[in-house]
Amino acid sequence: MPKLTIPNLNNRFIVRIDGFEEYNFQSVSEITDSSEVGTIKEIDHPFSVRRIPGYRTLSSVTLSRAMTMDLDLITWRKEAAEVIGFSDIKRNVTITVQNSSGDTIRVITLYSAWPSKLVLGGLSGAEGTILIDTLELHFDSMSVHTQ
Repeated sequence: MPKLTIPNLNNRFIVRIDGFEEYNFQSVSEITDSSEVGTIKEIDHPFSVRRIPGYRTLSSVTLSRAMTMDLDLITWRKEAAEVIGFSDIKRNVTITVQNSSGDTIRVITLYSAWPSKLVLGGLSGAEGTILIDTLELHFDSMSVHTQ
């Protein structure tokens, strides 16, 4: 009989970016790993085609957090916008997903990530408004595993 698993109801996660301290992000967007679908004609069956995997595409990921006094991520984006070679700005990003007890249930590692977009929260005079910064990252490859 298959083991019954209870879904993770409270999204707890830790984001670590190589070279920086640990960050408390409010949200991490979905990460998509997909392949184009190609077709080839069957030699023995001229009226049928076979589908084959094509180029692999990894989505970007967007990290959001409340605005802080820390400028590390803003500096990283500035370096990415001004750099000629990418080897100096690419960093590995680790997202550790935890259950409500704080146990690690999944570790997602984005390899050679770099910031392609920074959005500084819009200003509002409304009382109680929290300014949100978002950072969009692109990456070369990823791994997903449990710990």
